[in-house]
Amino acid sequence: MFPCPSRLWHLTCTTLLLLVPSTSAAWPNTPFRTSGRWILDATGANVNYVGVNWPAHGEVMIPEGLQYQFIPAIVNHMKSLGMKAVRLTYAIEMVDQIYANNEADFTIGVALFGALGGTSGTKLLDDIVRNNPGFSSTTTRLQVFDAVVAECVRQEIFVQLDNHVSKAGWCCHPVEGNSWWGDTLFSTKNWIRGLTNMAEHASPPLTPSTEVFNPASFNDYADKLVLELHTYDPAQECAAFEKKLFNLGFRTLDSTSAKNTLPLVMTEFGFLQVNETYKDIYGTCLSNYLPAQRVGWMMWVVAGSYYVRELTHDYDETWGLLNHDWSG
Repeated sequence: MFPCPSRLWHLTCTTLLLLVPSTSAAWPNTPFRTSGRWILDATGANVNYVGVNWPAHGEVMIPEGLQYQFIPAIVNHMKSLGMKAVRLTYAIEMVDQIYANNEADFTIGVALFGALGGTSGTKLLDDIVRNNPGFSSTTTRLQVFDAVVAECVRQEIFVQLDNHVSKAGWCCHPVEGNSWWGDTLFSTKNWIRGLTNMAEHASPPLTPSTEVFNPASFNDYADKLVLELHTYDPAQECAAFEKKLFNLGFRTLDSTSAKNTLPLVMTEFGFLQVNETYKDIYGTCLSNYLPAQRVGWMMWVVAGSYYVRELTHDYDETWGLLNHDWSG
């Protein structure tokens, strides 16, 4: 994912690398490719995937919620909501730590103790292992990612692996240092190394992402680029909001006005999950506009809580589609 500095309006570009099985089957009908504004599957049919964000870029650097629920139960909750895809986030810092540790990943025990301290870390480790019996204190962070992806594939949920931040932690603040190449916490070299490592780990046949930025081979990605747009901007009136969406990204879908026509997916939007906030202008405008544009989308966020967020342990997520203990 290419970064942008603003959270209210955030346009990025990503390569079309979804984590799916390599064997041929009715699902997932891969490989995907792009043609103009469309994402197409192997049969040439248009693909509009809808889904939800599952954070794993916090200080612990594993997918959230596992102290409360079994991975298959969380994936099943998402599927019951009609979600067909997961945007699974991660931090480049995780890969930096692997390289600094003689290319050995940290165990979840080490990760939890480092992020939460001995007392809270021990309790969460016990809870995670109890709810996910395939794990132990020696399970590594990447093995947790692998288990999440495997279960998503088993339940026919696409996974978009998203480099969310460089330094692990809550995103985003205007001066946090994660915003752009060369920023305080954003080493371009480490970023490329991190993308390469995760692409190679996820699926060895994938071309390492360092080659994405090699001009000699960039044409290999001509049918793999998709734009992402985020918006959390409060809307006062639908027509003005839609015009702003068009000017800040959706124009790329219009072959009559865009120099470069590309597919677009709204990979972040959301609101407080209280009362009837979904009926506010922001929610109702998007609920009409996105289907009319025939684009995919992913809501922020599935998480009912976080291991730790902004120094608060067991932080309650009021925007979460699931409740605090991720049970529904």
